[in-house]
Amino acid sequence: MSKKQPTRSYAQKVNHAAASDLPKLMNKLFGEGQWFFDESEGLHIAKDPQHSGPGFGFVAVRLDGTWFKGVRPDGVLQ
Repeated sequence: MSKKQPTRSYAQKVNHAAASDLPKLMNKLFGEGQWFFDESEGLHIAKDPQHSGPGFGFVAVRLDGTWFKGVRPDGVLQ
């Protein structure tokens, strides 16, 4: 038996709920003071606790509640 995939409207509802208070969500997920807000990009950014390779692994959450992960190589400045 396969699990039913969430509908787009369900995902939108989850994103909306998360976006309603992103600082509170970031504190709960990553710890108070363990994330920052990049005003120029409109992103809440935290170190990815699952990243164990080289570079800086991060999780970025957009203002609408959608998110993505990435890795910035060592020695790259922004």
